[in-house]
Amino acid sequence: MRARKRWTVLRDGAGEALDDFLQQANGQPFCDGCLAVELRVDRLDVQHALDGKGASVDRGHGRCSVCGQTLTVTRTPAP
Repeated sequence: MRARKRWTVLRDGAGEALDDFLQQANGQPFCDGCLAVELRVDRLDVQHALDGKGASVDRGHGRCSVCGQTLTVTRTPAP
């Protein structure tokens, strides 16, 4: 089995990678920490990655679908 590449910080293409992942997640909410794990990075600045992408994602207080904690989560808006 081939090891997946892991970056320390997601830099170039962060917004596109985040948007693609959230589109595939079908509206499930993710906290910043779980998004970093899902995108295989050590750290992810979601707010910075989302600059200019306000219409395609929804960010607010809620329960993360992975860890279950209630904090700031990011998801695609419901259709």
